[in-house]
Amino acid sequence: MQGVLKAVSRPLLDSLAKRTGLTAHLGMLEDDMVTYLVKARGDANVLTQEGMQLEAYCSGIGKVLLAAMPERERERYLTSSPFVRLTANTIVDPEILRAALKTVRQTGHARDNGEIDPSVRCIAVPVRLDGRVFAAISISQSGPNPGGPGGEELLELLQQTARLIEASLQRRPIPAKQKAEHAT
Repeated sequence: MQGVLKAVSRPLLDSLAKRTGLTAHLGMLEDDMVTYLVKARGDANVLTQEGMQLEAYCSGIGKVLLAAMPERERERYLTSSPFVRLTANTIVDPEILRAALKTVRQTGHARDNGEIDPSVRCIAVPVRLDGRVFAAISISQSGPNPGGPGGEELLELLQQTARLIEASLQRRPIPAKQKAEHAT
């Protein structure tokens, strides 16, 4: 499934990055970490790379994916271990993170306001297949702009890109083995 997802997403994220000048990412949750599958560079220099893993609790993509987890799994995650403060903005209190994830479920998007790197801001939205969140995309900015991405226009572009990825996945045949893996 990852190969199909990357192939479908890459040109759409490249287009989003060119249009916004921001760095676009696609990621999935693997072993409680976000794995970045696609990175499309805009004008911003965000120090990530494809295949890289980052903590889920302090990234926009991670928050989208954690918020979409079944409640029991999310609670296991929130109580499994202490969260490490990477910057002054990193949410490390499970109660505050729990409230932030509730907000993500209500709004349909997440933000990272300098939680991994104090100079990076991002906004992320889910990517669904058969109604289930299984990946997320984000746009990120590094630099002096304290507000970072997040204007309504940028959020709409990000959401449109997610819908295009979903529509492309629905049209592409997925091998039976991969469908079975997706169902579990």
